[in-house]
Amino acid sequence: MFSHKFSALSVAAVLAISAPLHAQTAPAGAAGAGAATGAAAGTISAGVVFGTVAGLAVISALTSGSSGSAVNVAAATQSAGTAATSANVASTQTLAVATNVKTAIDALAAAAGGLATSNNTVKDAIASANTAQAAAVSAASAAKTAADNLATASALPVVGVCAAVISCTRAELTSLTERAATTAKAASDAAIIAYNKTADLVKVLQPLLTVPIPAPVTSALATALTSAEAAQTASNTTIANYETVKSTLGTTGTTLTASTGTTGTTGTVR
Repeated sequence: MFSHKFSALSVAAVLAISAPLHAQTAPAGAAGAGAATGAAAGTISAGVVFGTVAGLAVISALTSGSSGSAVNVAAATQSAGTAATSANVASTQTLAVATNVKTAIDALAAAAGGLATSNNTVKDAIASANTAQAAAVSAASAAKTAADNLATASALPVVGVCAAVISCTRAELTSLTERAATTAKAASDAAIIAYNKTADLVKVLQPLLTVPIPAPVTSALATALTSAEAAQTASNTTIANYETVKSTLGTTGTTLTASTGTTGTTGTVR
């Protein structure tokens, strides 16, 4: 636990050193209500990180003689940074799945010809695959936003009180890591669903077509499968690091379980 003396002194020092630098990088109108709104929305200005370097040096100097608390905070911010990185990977891989299944869906719809409108089973399968693909794009975007916010926060000093947006409290860092883990898992699950729905479309069309499934479909789905598996691995890494952040900081939050969805007709996430 940081001492009362340290908390008051460190926050004042960081504010004094960082405020001029932040003023140079903040856009017009960012102060006051605008800044408060941004903080309430859970976003942190990337420019603030540079304005905090000098303040971070003060924090380091003042904590050099403290107990194991500073070491735990350092370990937590490292885990949070790792979580941000893996959440970004989950987002990127989910978007890759969405891109490839879209290629496959469009090729399958073209191969279906009139069946795409005259056969209700085919039409529904195409619609279902397209819906899942769009959901994967949306989930990837949400995971990207959460990962970027966490990456910025993990570079800030963690103190006992909140000082505008130049530092994060332990609860705030935990909350941002939880958000990154939750959205990363949602993205990887959406990637699996998008893959499975497109694979379902192949199964529906295959016996109805007089020609083989187009080669681009097979290639796109193979790439999508690899990306879906990578997204799931990355999301589970994010969840593991979130749990580490909680235990290291001694904070509480929702307990998240790993993504266990599988691809194929017996997939648990469909």
